[in-house]
Amino acid sequence: MEIRNLRYFLSAARHLNFTKAAEECHIVQSAMTQQIAALEGELGVKLFTRRYKDMRLTREGEVFCWEAQRLLEGMDRAVEEVRSVSEGYDKRLRLGYHGNLLRADLPKLLTRFRARFPQVKVTLRQSKLYQGIEALKKESLDAMFSLYWPALAQEEELDHCILATSPIKLLVSASHPLAGERKVRMDQLRQEQFLFLDGTEVQGGIQGLAEKGFLPRIYDRVDGHESLMILVESGYGVTLGVEAACQRESNELVMLDIEDHREERKLCLSWKRDSPRMREEYLALIREYYGLEEVPRGKDA
Repeated sequence: MEIRNLRYFLSAARHLNFTKAAEECHIVQSAMTQQIAALEGELGVKLFTRRYKDMRLTREGEVFCWEAQRLLEGMDRAVEEVRSVSEGYDKRLRLGYHGNLLRADLPKLLTRFRARFPQVKVTLRQSKLYQGIEALKKESLDAMFSLYWPALAQEEELDHCILATSPIKLLVSASHPLAGERKVRMDQLRQEQFLFLDGTEVQGGIQGLAEKGFLPRIYDRVDGHESLMILVESGYGVTLGVEAACQRESNELVMLDIEDHREERKLCLSWKRDSPRMREEYLALIREYYGLEEVPRGKDA
């Protein structure tokens, strides 16, 4: 069984279309069909069902898709490890972060990390929370900085620690009539158009506002933090944001305190339980940076 055939199969499983998969893999459609047929013959099972223009994975195909993905990810990790060693690094640490979180803190923290562990190659990946959780479980990430959400406490495979808290702020454009105020009240915002990130985590915050009697007028839900900031800066609406995720150098964005909505969000670090990569020395440095006497872990953190 060749690795390239696994990649062909995974492409076909994503698209459920041999023509699109062939285009992605830069081969002709007939070659894609032949390679999948050969793979099915080697395994002795059907991986896809085909009826007219409808193509689906069989149950065997679903199982093989999961296992093939794990195998290829493992091989990719092995290749990355070998390259890191050839570049003179002893170890690698793959860090993820949620959205634009800790934009101000991460450069300072990583500067300390680089000074303390010069032989550790660090890679940094930005992702959504649910994508980061899956990456930790699959071990394609070693640790992730994110907001703390109950979903993390429900993941038996993961460990986490609370690092700090950050207040919720109102974000408006510099040209907004409220931009000159130091503080605002929620009743001043009833006619404002709100922009929110799209996702179940944000939906919980909107429901919390509704329970307090404030129903925001929603202009749009945006898939991406940078897009959200651009729209706010451009005056299309206002938003509520965690301060640690909104610190950026911009003369077009203003953060305001909300007198009657004093809420905070926990910032946390997560990693796969018993992971040999997330060494105690790394946790100690992070603990030192955030002024923690010890790293609190687990579901009660």
